[in-house]
Amino acid sequence: YYTYWEMIDSLDAIHTQFPGITTSKYSIGTSREGNEQWIMKISDNPDINENEPSFFVNGIHHAREPITCNISVDFARYLCENYETDPSIKWLVDNREIYILPVENPDGYIWDSDSSSDGMWRKNKRDNDDNGYFNESQDGVDPNRNYTYMWGYDNYGSSGTPSSETYRGPTAGSEPITQNMMNFINANTNINIIMSYHSHGNLFLYPWGYENILTPDSLIFFYLSDNSIIYNGYAAGTAWQLLYNTNGDACDWGYGDAGRFPLTAEVGEAFYQPDSAIIAEQIAENIPMLVFLSKASGAYVYPESLELNSVRNRIDPGETYQVTAFLRNAGVRNIASNVSLKIESSDPYIVITSPSSNYNDIDPVDVEYNIDDLRLFVTDDCPSPYVIKMNIVTYFNGTFINTPVSFSVGDADTLYAWDFESGTSGWNLESPWALTTSSSHSASHSLTDSPGGNYSNIISVSAIISDVDLTNTGDITLSFWHKYEIENGWDYGYVQIKKGDGSWSTLANFTGEQSSFANKIIDIQGYDTSYVSIRFKLESDSWVTEDGWYIDDVKIIGIPAPQNKAPSAPIPVYPVCDTISSSSVTFKCLNATDPEGDLLTYKFFIYGDSFLSDTIFESSYISEGIDTTTIIYDGLNENTDYYWRTYAYDGHTKGLFSEIYPFNTTTFGISNNKNINKNKIVIGNIPSGVMIKTNGNANYTITDLSGRSFKKGIITGKKEIIIPKSGIYFVRVSTKNRNIVKKIIIIK
Repeated sequence: YYTYWEMIDSLDAIHTQFPGITTSKYSIGTSREGNEQWIMKISDNPDINENEPSFFVNGIHHAREPITCNISVDFARYLCENYETDPSIKWLVDNREIYILPVENPDGYIWDSDSSSDGMWRKNKRDNDDNGYFNESQDGVDPNRNYTYMWGYDNYGSSGTPSSETYRGPTAGSEPITQNMMNFINANTNINIIMSYHSHGNLFLYPWGYENILTPDSLIFFYLSDNSIIYNGYAAGTAWQLLYNTNGDACDWGYGDAGRFPLTAEVGEAFYQPDSAIIAEQIAENIPMLVFLSKASGAYVYPESLELNSVRNRIDPGETYQVTAFLRNAGVRNIASNVSLKIESSDPYIVITSPSSNYNDIDPVDVEYNIDDLRLFVTDDCPSPYVIKMNIVTYFNGTFINTPVSFSVGDADTLYAWDFESGTSGWNLESPWALTTSSSHSASHSLTDSPGGNYSNIISVSAIISDVDLTNTGDITLSFWHKYEIENGWDYGYVQIKKGDGSWSTLANFTGEQSSFANKIIDIQGYDTSYVSIRFKLESDSWVTEDGWYIDDVKIIGIPAPQNKAPSAPIPVYPVCDTISSSSVTFKCLNATDPEGDLLTYKFFIYGDSFLSDTIFESSYISEGIDTTTIIYDGLNENTDYYWRTYAYDGHTKGLFSEIYPFNTTTFGISNNKNINKNKIVIGNIPSGVMIKTNGNANYTITDLSGRSFKKGIITGKKEIIIPKSGIYFVRVSTKNRNIVKKIIIIK
């Protein structure tokens, strides 16, 4: 765990490495002992108040809860480290202001990590009896009972006794650290969601705490909790539903006085974890939840579901389907306006005949469906079963996001199955997990965590399906039958999947009693499913034990990988953002590659609109050339914008379409000698990078595939620009009368 001083060093290191998207740490105020409450802001222009929706994460209200500091710091690090590589994180940082305060109670945290403390101190270090020295038995105020809303409401939700762990202080807001927090939140009116981290209990809490009632915005809190706990399996509810009543706490104040949407997460099963792997898991299971809450802090429109009007409740080749696309605005306070949607796909087995629609404005956490017709056609030659992948672009409030979606053609198959009648091949069982005949769903065997009776205290043991190959499969679900008797609210059974970074993500959790076998089906399509590891983990505390968990008839179901591997997508070479001055054009692409070495042919498409719904030309299959493949088309119109793409076919399976590139035409046969030569622009490859030639002054910009500017400047005549790394780059050159963009492929 980070100490207070290591937290400071971590914030400094993050800012040093990522100065463009972080502020240097700054203090929102000092504690009674003069220790600073350090905070960092993360945004694309961090030192400017951009009036963007904001999210506030804080930890260490209570000194003995160090995991809350680690989660806060590591969330900041995660955002920064993924900003340049993950488009969804880049969008988040560019469109939000995210504040992170890892330690709210510095005095208590420093004391708790001191060698003279037993590590279980909760409060701050107020000298309650004014005797001039600190005494744990009499001193300290619980910062999370000192907020002004419903302070001292009763003696159940807080205590008026100084020796109590929940002592609320002599007056409402008596503590400087509490005052600083309230002042900071009140001053930053764009903060819409506040997440205060605590431990422990694996809980997700929202107001009210002071009384056994729900807030007027309970439906919004239900939405936030439902979409947060999918990442970690926490139990969700109010403090009085899951723990006990509280008053004078940050959550009630944040809603009742500040008018925001405050939340509390209780992390893990103990204040301290001796195993660093468990600490890493606890951090990993909270990061995606924080990403979601950051999105929900402002308008954020995404496709919640797509419905295809299938009469047979499945999708088949050769059929046209009407699509109903339900869009959700995740934002808790911001209306989404100017909303529209576009469906895209690089799959040649689908033709999107009506790809776009407008939407009504979407209120906070509300859903709307498309106003205009959306339709797609699954081609006659589409394999079955097969998974078609699409991209949904949602436009709102002057921005847009991309969301990958997929649907299955035909019926899914059982890819793997274990009924445990022939052993546990493919499983790694941590003792005491073993087979049992004492109870089962089918036949005579099941898998259980405690075949000899009740499970033990303080255990964390797993039954693991290791490295199942699901490469190129799709529409994957996990199905199993189970029953359990697990101490309700204290011990848990978890179903978890290993992510690409090696961490485990919770798919579901179970506590309490399920007395008879029941089927559970979990969608795992959204995870990296090349090689999958899934585990059933039981964790217990130090008190009551029960009979445990029984697992049977486990299946992984999905669309199987195709027997033939598809060729890669070709790379367009010409025209790429070019201007054509005749009705004829020669299309050229770099050849695709085929995994089995099959002979390839190519099909070229020209469209009259950027939505690709107006097909101007579809070629027959063209035999592959040497290194490149070309086709001549004569039939272009003057002064028209066009778009084109191509795909490769190996005789068995179509590969994905290439990228789409625009080009346009001028008035044919006019003044090529005057206008074009006057503003002549030449862009070409040279061994070191790219060469640009012009007849006059021009501005140039070179960007990579992500759109990030690599180099820019002014050129007169000729300029050679060194590009040190292989890749695909776009060179834009503009003069007063002409603008041209060309794709350059650099191979080093």
